[in-house]
Amino acid sequence: MNEQVMLRGLLLCVAAFCFPAASAGDTSDTGILVVAQDRGYMGNEETRAAFASVDAENKALIFITDKDSRKYLDAAVENFDADGTERLAVLPYFLSASHPGWQMAENWLRDDVCKQFSCAFSKPFGRSYYAIDVLDQALAKMSGPADKHLVVLGSGADSDAAVERMAQEWQHLAMSTDAAGRFAGVSTFVWNSDSDDAQTERLKSLADDENTVIAGYNFGWKFDSMMSLGAMLEHRVARDIAGEVMVIDVPAQTGGMWMQREANRNLLRGIEDIGVVIHAHGATFHWNERMRQAVVPLHEKYAVEYAFSMADRPTIETALKRLEARGMRAAVVVRVFGREDSFRSTIEKLLGMDLENREPGSHTHHGGHTGHGGHMMMGEPDPHAAAGYEHGRPWRSSALCRGPARPRKGSFD
Repeated sequence: MNEQVMLRGLLLCVAAFCFPAASAGDTSDTGILVVAQDRGYMGNEETRAAFASVDAENKALIFITDKDSRKYLDAAVENFDADGTERLAVLPYFLSASHPGWQMAENWLRDDVCKQFSCAFSKPFGRSYYAIDVLDQALAKMSGPADKHLVVLGSGADSDAAVERMAQEWQHLAMSTDAAGRFAGVSTFVWNSDSDDAQTERLKSLADDENTVIAGYNFGWKFDSMMSLGAMLEHRVARDIAGEVMVIDVPAQTGGMWMQREANRNLLRGIEDIGVVIHAHGATFHWNERMRQAVVPLHEKYAVEYAFSMADRPTIETALKRLEARGMRAAVVVRVFGREDSFRSTIEKLLGMDLENREPGSHTHHGGHTGHGGHMMMGEPDPHAAAGYEHGRPWRSSALCRGPARPRKGSFD
């Protein structure tokens, strides 16, 4: 795992935006509920490993298979209630908000459970820069992408309608990577579990030349190393095509950092959990010291660290690591420059804000139904992403986080 993703979920936010419904100073009545896709034994063990790393006293993990999974939700709710929980932070560990399993669980929660508790819903894992970075890092390792067409394979749909909705989200995920701009073309294909044979043939037809790459990136079934979507792609597709097949897994550590980030957003007691990073243009000792002296009053109320630089990733990351070591769950980055927009876009990119503020459908695409339950969406590569790749996402430490999508200010109040 790259050192860039080793931080454990510090959150960039203004304190008032972190969890509006929570009372400052006490989070003992807040429960963390992770709702995850049932992937079979081996896949679920990976999810359990991610969940085990979350630092929260009052937490629960449930897997969604079908309607019978309601009993596991009810059992978790009963335990939360017995522990005096009043608020639930719901974390959907799905790559798509349109996944039938998550939509069923969300309906249960909103129609019933959230009448008993005050609920806060995180966006699904697939909408986070953690999910985008996993795909981006895998694609960045490929050689000669300019001559290749990329097909990103999603899964989990149970109907043509679900396939169509989920295809838009996987297209959004794929086109949010920097690596997408380096390919000749990008499309997505969502697997409908009701027509495996037909879709296997469809995938083969899509990769009928050596310049096509199928990238399986999903929370597909994974009962063991042999009985999995990845193994199926290797044995039933890769052997019969001229193109390439790659399987991309989400590391448990990455899933755990996302869960921790979302937990942190909901477990802030108040300013005692929030650190401040002073980000100013650095110079000589005399200049830097004058800046330090100017903010000395902040030290009485907040944990403060400094990042004198022109939006330099290692400098900012070091400041955040220091805050984390001091027990902070969140951080506010305060930019101190003569111009309000100085390095703002770079900082937003560094912290993933440019990705998580986008909505599905914001990328240029055209698409059409492929038949047999599959759905293909085509994306137009972004030449700017290709040209700026070496200076783009790799600058961003992918464990640095942001707050909810609210209007942002250039200073800390």
